[in-house]
Amino acid sequence: MENQKRKNSDNNTTTKKRKVLTFKEKKELCLYYQENPSLTQEEIGNKFGVKRNTVCDILKDKEKWLNLEFDGSNATRQREKSPKFPELEEALIIWVSKALAANKTITGEIILTKAVHFAKLMNIEDFTGSTGWLNNFKKRHNIKQYAKHGEAQSGPNEEELADEREKLKELISNFDYEDVFNCDETGNNFIII
Repeated sequence: MENQKRKNSDNNTTTKKRKVLTFKEKKELCLYYQENPSLTQEEIGNKFGVKRNTVCDILKDKEKWLNLEFDGSNATRQREKSPKFPELEEALIIWVSKALAANKTITGEIILTKAVHFAKLMNIEDFTGSTGWLNNFKKRHNIKQYAKHGEAQSGPNEEELADEREKLKELISNFDYEDVFNCDETGNNFIII
């Protein structure tokens, strides 16, 4: 008898797995609501596979979702998680932006070292600067790793560029312009000859 009840209850209860919408889907839901204002929240929820109260919660923040711009990383995100040390991350992202603008090479190890340094300056004692923190920091701020090649790797930064141009003008001033070549082009000219 006990087994019979268990079997019946298993067949009668169909548990629906909770669906969490991505940021992009939340924006699409808001746009769909704007295009179809006569639909009920229940009908919109059925289209997107969520319950009415989820639709209600999303539509409460519809301005936020409609104004959201996607940069690649946040389109597939489902939740907003604020960082544990927002002031530290704000200072660090400013430093990273300035370093990249100055054409500096930045590694994960350099970011971690700078983060620990900033944490000490800000008297943040429980910051450890782990690899997990670094990975999450890079995800939150859409920082990718790129390998520099050729001229991008060896080029001068913005401050040095004006000085280098003046030196180059001085060096080539004794030559006719038709006799001046970029070194990258000399291999091609040699092959043509």
